[in-house]
Amino acid sequence: MKTSKILTWALLLSATTLGMSSCSDDDEERTPEIVTDPIAENVTYYIVGRTMEGTTPLSGVTVSVDGQEPVETDNSGLFRISVSGKQTYTVKATKDNYLGMTATVSIPNNAENRSSVTANFVLTPKAAAATLPANNEEAVIDETGEVEAIADIEEAGIQVPANKVDTNTDVTVTPYVASNSATTSIMNMYIETSNEVQANAIKLAVRNASSQYNFTNVEVYKESDMSRAESRLGEADYDAETRTYQYNLQEGTLEGDYSFRVNAARQEGGEQDEPIEGAENTVDNSGNFNAMNNITISYSAPMGWEYVTAPESTVVGNDPISEQINNAIVASEGPQGVYNVNFSEQTNISGNHILYWNVESTYKTINYTFNLNNGQTVTVTVKKYTGTKFDYRIEDANGHSGGGSQVG
Repeated sequence: MKTSKILTWALLLSATTLGMSSCSDDDEERTPEIVTDPIAENVTYYIVGRTMEGTTPLSGVTVSVDGQEPVETDNSGLFRISVSGKQTYTVKATKDNYLGMTATVSIPNNAENRSSVTANFVLTPKAAAATLPANNEEAVIDETGEVEAIADIEEAGIQVPANKVDTNTDVTVTPYVASNSATTSIMNMYIETSNEVQANAIKLAVRNASSQYNFTNVEVYKESDMSRAESRLGEADYDAETRTYQYNLQEGTLEGDYSFRVNAARQEGGEQDEPIEGAENTVDNSGNFNAMNNITISYSAPMGWEYVTAPESTVVGNDPISEQINNAIVASEGPQGVYNVNFSEQTNISGNHILYWNVESTYKTINYTFNLNNGQTVTVTVKKYTGTKFDYRIEDANGHSGGGSQVG
């Protein structure tokens, strides 16, 4: 009897050992489910931005990049275009009855997959035309039509001498604030005529917003519709009586874009990184042999620019000259203001792998110094968000490089 019990226990122990060995063998033979990583397999960069009319977001603007499908801005004036190459792109923003705008942006060689750069625009409605009759008398035309004198122009205009046209001619003068032009223009004017008009002896004028301050060394440039080439025409004179910067055209035809620019010193700091709240996470699928699919990565990133030191906090205070200082910065950096762009990506995680992701904003600090009359200078500082950096990797939980992916 005793021998029988011992034999029974021996058989049970043997069976248990075999069972455990079998389970262990099954675990060792099981491999994690491997799935594709859609982010790593499709390298994409984003060109994002906002279009404005003055300080109001502008919807329905067509934004295009060569080689990509055009998109339209939404109700917040926002757009996003996906590109795949690390290169320089020309971005165009157009809308019926508005002046179109163009900017260039570059995806740098060290850009990480799913990173972004910005292009922001200010669009201006085209002004109504004024008609110069044949054998015209001297006339002054601004964005409102014909006015009495140069002193009466609102933002920018032209003075046309008598007998300039020999047939009825419509003339449109549209003043606008340039954006992303890499210049410090205080005002541009775009001129269209229904018939060719010789430019000689026509006077261009841009109103100075201030009765106390004015810029020194204002230069005038022209970009022709016919050649798209830009040329420096000369230096404008300041007329204190009419409070206008003036330039007398000497040759060519009256058409295209005329830009009044100040010689501001621009000093740009190096690009820096800034954490985005909530824009990081770890998704741990270690110890799980099944894959996780359709994992969402979402975050909201700031774009645009804001003042660190505004014109109003300098010697000019709340003087209207601060508006034209702002125009010059908008001409170079795009419309003022910081806004947020929402991003969302989806990915998959293989079994026994871990996803790590983190997004940071990139920004620069830029100083502008403007020279005013009486030897005064004004220095303002802006903080400009230039895009985002996207750090993303999926690693094997066992530390083997073969199961992970890092995109950049």
